[in-house]
Amino acid sequence: NKLMTNYKECNNICRVSDGCDKLLPNEVDNVVLAGLGGNEITNILFRAFKENKQYKKYILSPNKDVDKVKAILIQNGYGIKEDQYALEAGVYYSIFSAIKGGTIPIGNEIYYGINFRTDPLFKEFCYKRINHLEEILKTHGHAEGIEKELKRLYEAKGEVII
Repeated sequence: NKLMTNYKECNNICRVSDGCDKLLPNEVDNVVLAGLGGNEITNILFRAFKENKQYKKYILSPNKDVDKVKAILIQNGYGIKEDQYALEAGVYYSIFSAIKGGTIPIGNEIYYGINFRTDPLFKEFCYKRINHLEEILKTHGHAEGIEKELKRLYEAKGEVII
C-alpha cells in the first residue's frame, strides 16, 4: 500500500478499495460508507458479510434505499445505535450507525429512522417531501412508486410527536 507503508504505527488505516474488499476481518473497528446509493452499500455489505468481515460499527448514509441497507444489517445480526437526519445545502440525508445488539427498527423506522418521531429535521423533510411528491403526481398523474412513498410518509407524519 503506497499510501501508508507502516500503518501499524498509525491510528488510522487507509485503503483504496471497492468497499471493504481489501480490509481484513477485524482489521478496523469502524467502517464508514456514505454518498452512495443504498443498492451499492448493500452490495458492499453483502460481499463483506459473505467473507465473514464483520466490524464493530458501521456508519452509513445511503442516498436512497435506506430500508435495503438496514435489512442486510439486521440479517447479519446488527441493529441501529444512532439514527438521525442531517441537512446540508438543501439536501436531507439519513445518517445512522449499526452495531451488534442495536435497536431493530420496526414499521416506518426502517425507512425513516428509529428516532423519526422526535427528529425535527425528519418532520421538516416529511412535509417537504410530501409536497414535492404531490406536485409530481399533479403534473404527471398516476405513479405507483410515488403513491406508495406518499402513503408511507403520511403514515409516518401521523406518528411524529414533536
